[in-house]
Amino acid sequence: MSFADFDRLIYITAFLGLLHYNLKMWNQYSVQFQSQLEALNFSCERITAPLDMTEYEEDIRKQEQWLTEFCSNAPNQGVQEYLRNVVNRN
Repeated sequence: MSFADFDRLIYITAFLGLLHYNLKMWNQYSVQFQSQLEALNFSCERITAPLDMTEYEEDIRKQEQWLTEFCSNAPNQGVQEYLRNVVNRN
């Protein structure tokens, strides 16, 4: 699994409230991605100025795309619709 896949799956499972899956992935892969996670933590700690949300618009669009793709790849139309409703409620 790549770090990008890990990031995407952690986001999707957290967003959908799938806490057991989220924790399972953290337990299984967090050691593998320890250096990337530490780099993210370090970059977040260095933020001192007020956040400019325009800097994060690309990340927000990417996360929205992850959710859209996840819903679209569900096994059947009923599950796809259910997941879209869950996403739209949040």
